[in-house]
Amino acid sequence: MKNSHAIVTGVLAIAVIILFILQLSGKKGSTKSNQPQDTSLVSKGVIRIKYVRMDSLSLGYQLAIDLSAKFEADNKVRESKFQQRQQYFQSQMTKYEREVYQLTEMERARREEDLGKLQQQIMAEGQELQNLAAKQNQDMSIQLEDSLINFFKGFAKEVNADMILSTNTMGSNILYIDETLDVTNQALKGLNDRYNKYKPKENGDGGNGQ
Repeated sequence: MKNSHAIVTGVLAIAVIILFILQLSGKKGSTKSNQPQDTSLVSKGVIRIKYVRMDSLSLGYQLAIDLSAKFEADNKVRESKFQQRQQYFQSQMTKYEREVYQLTEMERARREEDLGKLQQQIMAEGQELQNLAAKQNQDMSIQLEDSLINFFKGFAKEVNADMILSTNTMGSNILYIDETLDVTNQALKGLNDRYNKYKPKENGDGGNGQ
């Protein structure tokens, strides 16, 4: 998949944003119910911030790597299947063009009708293959997003963060941030340790990699 890295990076960034929204919602709820006893740093106007480098995370997270590799492999199979069908249609078309002058008018009409139906069938098959690719890509995005949100819920507590920002060397809204707040390597290690622990075995046994 040519844009697999960009897609994965986008999914990772969205997951972190969703996590931050969920965290703030939880903070607001706890503030209302325990307002007199609330002594958190957030209630005092102090937010503990960490950040991760999303391009590094997307390149190093094994789940993202495995999903992208599978998508690319499946896409090659889909493309090969469609190309074979196109080649078959072209061979039938060439055969018709070679024999057309030997056919009666009725035979030509019937062959042309058959070729038209075959072309429509192949176009429908191509659309179905595109739909399968889009569905697989959507499922991959959902799996990655779910995996990251679940991980960062616990990871934020581990690194004492109220907010985890995402930066990207290819483009970011953050102009400067202290490098000591970078928790990319910790996050990457935690993600891969978690993934490898539950990664399905080659024989199909194991967890779901989440």
